[in-house]
Amino acid sequence: LTPAGSPATLDLTRDTSKIKTNVQALVKAYNDFDSILNVTADPKSEVEGYGASLVGDSLVSTLRAQVRSIFTGDSSTPGTQIKALRDLGISITSEGKMALNSAKLSDALAKNYDDAVKMLSDNRETPTMLMSWNSGLAGDAVKKLQAIISSTGTLATQSRNSQAEIEKFKTDLTSLDKRMTKLLDRYQQQFGAMEALVGQTNSMKTSLKSSFDGMMSVYTNK
Repeated sequence: LTPAGSPATLDLTRDTSKIKTNVQALVKAYNDFDSILNVTADPKSEVEGYGASLVGDSLVSTLRAQVRSIFTGDSSTPGTQIKALRDLGISITSEGKMALNSAKLSDALAKNYDDAVKMLSDNRETPTMLMSWNSGLAGDAVKKLQAIISSTGTLATQSRNSQAEIEKFKTDLTSLDKRMTKLLDRYQQQFGAMEALVGQTNSMKTSLKSSFDGMMSVYTNK
């Protein structure tokens, strides 16, 4: 209790733990995504299902660039001091991983909390999918990620293109198989004719030898 006549003090400390937890979860999710891409592009990967499935495929670099741009660009609702994740201590390392400077994050939230909230969500609890409305970097990310995985997005388009190539390869292989079958039949016919010719030649040789042997026996009285 405050003694009578003494001024009362009220200490208000903003709870930033939820934002910090969510930012840390974002860093982990991004790095998990990057690890999956690395596995798909690794020719030595033995991960069941998707390991080494995109070796040499440009889709890996395309997806990595698209997703990275979401989290390295400025928010559609930037604050005065906090305009992007980099202002909260988030960066991309030379190895392509997302890193968090916890001290910079704490300092930014302590000094520019409202700015950070505006940049991240524009003070909306749920990101909007309406293209004409902004809901901070969270909304930007949801829209762009949805575009990537939509029926007209990068993944679906690449899948359709790959399927079309597979069907083309199947058609080409079928055509090649037919040509090889015809070629084999022709060679077999040619070899058959050659074998018949060799047989006739051998018969002729045997007949000639018998004739010569007969002639020689007449001349030599043998």
